[in-house]
Amino acid sequence: MSDPTPVGEQPATKPAVDPSLLPPLPLRPRPDRVPGANLGRWASFGCVAVLLVLVVLLMFGVNLTRRTVWMSFTRAQQRVVERLPPDLPSGERLRTERNLQRLRARSEATADPLPLIGSFLGQVSAALADDRLTVDEVAELNRFVEQTLDGSGGEAP
Repeated sequence: MSDPTPVGEQPATKPAVDPSLLPPLPLRPRPDRVPGANLGRWASFGCVAVLLVLVVLLMFGVNLTRRTVWMSFTRAQQRVVERLPPDLPSGERLRTERNLQRLRARSEATADPLPLIGSFLGQVSAALADDRLTVDEVAELNRFVEQTLDGSGGEAP
């Protein structure tokens, strides 16, 4: 196909449109609009509000869970100290209390202490299953805490 424009001539340009000559757009008065046309806007606002409420509840739940875990950790440490056997040598008693303090300090300094706390709570629950501690259970608990603190234990951070 050949170009309809002869060689050497410029193609014809369309004339410029003057916006003032265009007819005005029809305006519909407010009552003539479709009912419920703004429903999408209100649905969007509602969804955003529900999402904000859910985010706040999630933050509250995470904070509550973290506080509950820390309270359980503190209570487990207290139970260990309260249930130490009376025939436990004083050196072993001091070792146990020192290990519990070191474990607390390590847990507070760790970015994610939940695995460490969870493993400790598991050990304490197993040791206090019969609501008392024996000398062997105290020795096993001390060994677990020391291995965890030294990094040789399986649950160390």
